[in-house]
Amino acid sequence: MDTFQVRVVNSDFESSNHVEAANFGEARRHALRAVLDIGADEVCNGKTFFGAEVIVERDGEVEERFLVGIGQSPLKG
Repeated sequence: MDTFQVRVVNSDFESSNHVEAANFGEARRHALRAVLDIGADEVCNGKTFFGAEVIVERDGEVEERFLVGIGQSPLKG
């Protein structure tokens, strides 16, 4: 098992967690679940949009960086 650092960063906060994973793909899935959980909580608590940068590192080296956005808007019929 490798140790990865997963960070979720936006203008309001930074969350960081060390993850034990068998490979990079597993660590990336963990990172996506984490940012989706945070974003869903933010949107459910009244924000119309949540965006964050996700950084996955191994041994101090950035393996991947990506942006995630979650939004909601009422539909009018």
